[in-house]
Amino acid sequence: PVIETDTHHALRSFAACDPSGRLVVGVANAGGEAIATALRLGQHGAPLADGAEAWVLEAGGGGLLDESVRLNGQPLSSVGGEVPELPPVTLPAPAGAFSAPPFSVAFLHYAAVVPE
Repeated sequence: PVIETDTHHALRSFAACDPSGRLVVGVANAGGEAIATALRLGQHGAPLADGAEAWVLEAGGGGLLDESVRLNGQPLSSVGGEVPELPPVTLPAPAGAFSAPPFSVAFLHYAAVVPE
């Protein structure tokens, strides 16, 4: 995949396949401002036509020094050391547009995309 946006030194992306061969894109925003991106496939920039699932981890309300973290905008915590359910949010089709929140890491799962 290709991220189509102005070059921004705070934004990093990584792509891999899940165990069934579907596309997963990791997007990390190390900057203090949200960055809008447009993800496209291949060298010719085909848009992503289908939706996607997203897991977006963000710093708590106090920024990077906060001891809390949010998943998809909701506070994330464990009870008795047990990891809670981690449901994704659905990005509607076309799912190529994504705004990476400040100080965040996002995992975008494109179940309809099988890289060749």
